[in-house]
Amino acid sequence: MISVRGFARLVSVALAVFIVFATLSPIDLRPETGLPAYAERFGAFFALSLTATLGWPKRRLTALTLIVIAAAALEAMQNLTPTRHGRVLDALEKALGAGAGLLAAEIFEGACRLLLLRGKEPPTPGST
Repeated sequence: MISVRGFARLVSVALAVFIVFATLSPIDLRPETGLPAYAERFGAFFALSLTATLGWPKRRLTALTLIVIAAAALEAMQNLTPTRHGRVLDALEKALGAGAGLLAAEIFEGACRLLLLRGKEPPTPGST
């Protein structure tokens, strides 16, 4: 059976592949959610960073750095396709989404730790 961390890693890699496709494919193949484009960009990178942080918790800053670099690189590569255009503002929206995803993962993991500790009495001195 797959662990939670293993599942998060799998989802993170799948999201990364999907984001590359959605970002670099011709505009008519780009999937649409009906949300404004800025919300799609923010949400995609939020989800990617959230799952990467949960999947690789000891490498969270490395993951965030790579995701932000990838966001900038993807925007730059859009300028190489005839139907797309990369913009600095779009890259910033993606970077903000990635940062928010890391923050959400931190809050989630902290809440889980608190819930696991809840109800456990601290050991009293001398009792072992």
